Amino acid sequence: MDRNRPFFKTRITSLALTSNDKHVVSGSMDKTIKIWDVGTQKVRRNILAHDAAVNDVALSPHDRFILSASDDKTVKIIDFRSGDDIFTFREHVEEVSCVAVSADGLQVASISTGAGDGAELIVWDLYDGIVRHRYPTGGDILMRRVRFMPGGKWVVTASAVTRLVLLWDPDTGEYIYLMPGDMASRKEDVDISPDGSLAVSCGDWGEVNLWNLENGEEIFKLYHHNIDFREPNYWQNPGLSIWNVAFFDNAKSIMSCSYDGTIKIWDTASKNLKWSVNLKKSLTACTISQDGSIIVAGDDMGQVYFLKHNN
Repeated sequence: MDRNRPFFKTRITSLALTSNDKHVVSGSMDKTIKIWDVGTQKVRRNILAHDAAVNDVALSPHDRFILSASDDKTVKIIDFRSGDDIFTFREHVEEVSCVAVSADGLQVASISTGAGDGAELIVWDLYDGIVRHRYPTGGDILMRRVRFMPGGKWVVTASAVTRLVLLWDPDTGEYIYLMPGDMASRKEDVDISPDGSLAVSCGDWGEVNLWNLENGEEIFKLYHHNIDFREPNYWQNPGLSIWNVAFFDNAKSIMSCSYDGTIKIWDTASKNLKWSVNLKKSLTACTISQDGSIIVAGDDMGQVYFLKHNN
């Protein structure tokens, strides 16, 4: 993918809904962070905090801070109410691809990409920026997503290079489980159930995988698309890529969002497709409220779409 082509320069890379579902934060390749009003569907604030593309955004508990990961090799902590830049984390030596905050709001996990020693997962304190642990990721140069487990016991990552979902011990930096699924598929996103027992991941073969985090075993695999396995990968058919996947309704349902413009909702227990819509846009980011009533999606032209859904 040529990130310098004009139609990628405003691409929405990440979306995060506030806890009250009244606002959504977007990150974009045009270096901006925007706060949108869900009710009016208008931009409330445009934040220029980075010198390069914003790859990921996350919200701290109670929506006090926005955290943003950027190609400028920094993670920013931004006050949600004022938009002020509070702190800049500069420990990464390569582009930062993703960021997550623990449920207690005390720890941050961020991952930098790049060759050799520059690729690493860092766990650090939100309020003072002190590094607690550094884990080199070696040749695994493109981690798409990082998530804390409830309680902060483990950290889960999804990789687009080794094509693995990895479960880390945040105290030792060791892998607990390697959950490969389809080794040909680049893992684009991962989410964790509220009780920490399940993980759901997605990739560029159009697949959605459900995992048991207690033993690392795959529970099931379903396909967002009808796959022609003669041409299964992103480079031959980019529309197959599932960019985002998320649990909602206490993990009873799963949302998946594809580059071909489709958003689908699945029943976790039965694996049945419950709802589907095609926006006919090249979607690159998507998020859903925990009650399933609000879906927000972004595309590779910088547009954001607001949808109502009756769960």
